[in-house]
Amino acid sequence: MDQETRAQIDEIKRQHPIQEVAARYLELRHSGDRLIGHCPFHDDRRPSFSIHLPTETWSCFAASC
Repeated sequence: MDQETRAQIDEIKRQHPIQEVAARYLELRHSGDRLIGHCPFHDDRRPSFSIHLPTETWSCFAASC
């Protein structure tokens, strides 16, 4: 990936933080430095979707995802 593309991606991420985008679609709760909620990608009975706020990354801890 070239520097111009990386700069464009970084600007989009600054303008649209992952927690704000996810909160439009999911009910999230704070748990330390994370936001936790039900995963939008599978039938999630127990919250397994996690957004790590310091890095603005997400993951799902369900085996089916």
